[in-house]
Amino acid sequence: MKALRLLTRVALPLVASACLFGQQAKGDLALNFQGSVIATETTVKTGGPMGDVTSNSTSGLIMAGVSYYFTDHLEAGLAPNIIFGDSKSTGVQVFANWNFLTNGAKVVPYAGLLGSYNKPDMGDALKFVGVKGGAKFFLKPKIAFDVNGNIMTQVGATAGMKTSQLQLLVGLSFLL
Repeated sequence: MKALRLLTRVALPLVASACLFGQQAKGDLALNFQGSVIATETTVKTGGPMGDVTSNSTSGLIMAGVSYYFTDHLEAGLAPNIIFGDSKSTGVQVFANWNFLTNGAKVVPYAGLLGSYNKPDMGDALKFVGVKGGAKFFLKPKIAFDVNGNIMTQVGATAGMKTSQLQLLVGLSFLL
């Protein structure tokens, strides 16, 4: 969570001050490629005298997806992914973003909602829901560098267990 605080204290003011020339428009289709570091924390409530048991893990993620701009501001998409490292799985994320596009912006901040379904190599499928925020820095009219963070929590977990994830992602977005 310290990384998220740092992200909001440093990145958001830079993004807010740089909102000057964005390129997306209603009807655009985007191809998105991202890599990520995932910090996962799982807490199991034991109910015993020793208290709860917490474990932490770190993994990487590679994702390639497609999104569509329903308006200049509303974008929704789908992104298959592969997770590797402490945990290994394949899955898909679905997301919807509200882009804070201003006239001619080169930097476009956004906030959104997402859901994730991943099937680990061993064990049951994992489902997460969460919020996201980030910014697209347009390098050219149809190419943007995308930096974002996601905070997600597992749904449908075993009773007494809570799993949360923090994802920090970077990548490129290509408007078609």
